[in-house]
Formats: sequence, structure tokens, C-alpha cells
Amino acid sequence: MSITNIFLTITSILLILTPIRPLKVYTAPTHINHAPPPGGYHVETKLRMDDIAENIKDIITTVDTPSEGKINLQKITSPYPSCPSLWSSVHSSEYLSHLSTHRGGLDSDTYISPHTYAHLPYAQTSWLSSCTSALLGQGPSLSVTRPPGHHATRCGGMGFCLVNFAAAAAKGINDKDVRDHFGASGLGSGSVKVGILDIDVHFGNGIEDILAGEDGYAYCSIHQAGIYPGNSGSDARAENIRKVGLTQGTEGEEWGREVMIGLEWLKGQGMDVLIVACGYDGLEGDPLGGFALTPGDFRTVARDITRGFKGGEFTAWGVEGGYKTGEGGIGEAVRETIEGIMEGVEGGREGKGEEGGITC
Repeated sequence: MSITNIFLTITSILLILTPIRPLKVYTAPTHINHAPPPGGYHVETKLRMDDIAENIKDIITTVDTPSEGKINLQKITSPYPSCPSLWSSVHSSEYLSHLSTHRGGLDSDTYISPHTYAHLPYAQTSWLSSCTSALLGQGPSLSVTRPPGHHATRCGGMGFCLVNFAAAAAKGINDKDVRDHFGASGLGSGSVKVGILDIDVHFGNGIEDILAGEDGYAYCSIHQAGIYPGNSGSDARAENIRKVGLTQGTEGEEWGREVMIGLEWLKGQGMDVLIVACGYDGLEGDPLGGFALTPGDFRTVARDITRGFKGGEFTAWGVEGGYKTGEGGIGEAVRETIEGIMEGVEGGREGKGEEGGITC
């Protein structure tokens, strides 16, 4: 057993004895600098983050209410300085060069505003902060930022996505410089196995493109079949990829069942750390999806995932898509996700004896 896995095992045991702490939620306020061209309509705007902020503002831990808050909000004010180097592990040099200089539209859906590129390291740092917390057994935690990333392939951005934050964070967990920067240098150089569970309504073709056939990584997507990006069937490109396409109108019970089957598949691959790429465009009425999910369905799934994977300590969550705001929208669903995660932490600790702790 490596030094890394010994550390993870000891951490898992010690965390059972510690008090439940507020959920760490990482945000990148610089997202407001990523804005669509003036005069046009686009669903991927800062209004998504505004809706989330409005719905979680009363559960943020503050100096005045340290025992009442359920989340510890941490704003990224300084980005990880080596993001371009990390991105080179998931994107081609040609694409990264283009991304750093291009302004305007990559395609009809995906835009780069004048200040977008300067924002992207902050968003990546939010994802890395959440994922390294999970690596240290200090999860669960949640990255709330934009734009989404799971459609970005090795060679280009698409579907609103410019950088594949989830895939880069998965690679970053095993990167020495990332570990040193985020306080995980004590883990040494031993690698851990990382699984990504994608529950966005759209298939994360970019994550598949980047991680297919990669040792130590596994990806499972539960999505709607027959919609963007088109290759959403069950024909996975490699043994470490699982794709489940569900029909239009899928409701919470069926969706939740398939999500948990996907989690069990990832556990069967021997994953040490879990990243949940959590898209909210499966909500009923979302302009880009066709599922019939409710915010409460995300609470149930968040609770069950947290209980089902080592009590949540080695789990990181990150927001992908989700474009419905207001009643029944992304803000309410993120709030329900947080509530579900916290319920899962409590239930996961109660059941740790039966689960047997971490199985590195």
C-alpha cells in the first residue's frame, strides 16, 4: 500500500470521530467577466450564479452565526498560477494557444468575451480547491462557477464549454505541483484512482474524449439520449467509460436509480476519489433539456451519493449546466443539493462501520 493510500485510510478513520463541519462551497466571482456579446440572447450568463447566490445566502456560515450556517463560502481571489500547464494535460497546445488569443465565438453556441480567458484560471482553481479537499479526505465540497466544462474536448471548446474543468481537476489530483500548492504535499507522489460521475442532462463528450483508456480514471455519464452533443448512446469508447442514455421525460425515481447504479459501477473500478459533475439542466422546464426532474430529486441523489461513497469525505461536486432560474430552477436545486449532501454526511458516518471505511 502506498503512502498516499495509507494517509487516505487513516484520514477516513479519524474523520468519523470529528464533528460535522459546514460544507465548503468555492466560487469564482470573476465569472461576471465572462459575458455574452452585447445585444444578443444567451442562456449561459451570470444570472445562473445570481439565482444560486440568492437561494443559499441564508445558510452561509458567518462570524455572527457560526453554528447556524450549513456552508462555508470561500471566494477564489487568487488563481492557481500553473493552470495553463495543467490544462496541457487535457487539451492540445494548438487549442490552448487559440483559446488564449481568440475573442468572439468559437462556434454558434460558445463565446469568448474580452475578459473570459483571465477568468478561466479562477474557475479552475475553484474546481481544484474542491477536488483537493476530497483528496485530503476533507470533503464533501462544492465548486459553484461558470461556464460549464464537460463538452470541451482535447482539441476544442463547444457547448458553452472552453476548458474541461472536471477532467483537469481529476488529472490535477495526481499532479505534484497541484498537491504542493493546495496543501497536499504530505501525500507524496503516489497516485489515486479518480472517478467522475456526470449527471448533467447532456453527455459529457469532452470528458470521454480526454479520459477514455486512461489508467486510474473512470467516467460514468447519466444523460438524455438523442440530444446534444449527439454521441449519447451506450457505445462507450473504452472500458473505463460508462454511458447511460435515458428517454425524454425521465423523472426523478428512474434517474436516481440509474445514477446510483452508475456510482456502484465507479466503486467497482476501485475509485479512491469521486468527482460529481453536477448539471441542473435536467430540471423540468429547462430550455436545453427534456427530463422532468425537481429540485428535490437533486436532494435525494446528493444524499444517496454521499452516503454511498465513503460518507462524502472523498467526494467533490462541481456545477456544470443548468439554465432554468427562478421557481424550480438551478438556485433551488443547488440549495437542495447542499441539504442532501449534509444529510448524506450524517447518514454516511452512521453507516461507516458497515461500509468498512475507505477501500484503497
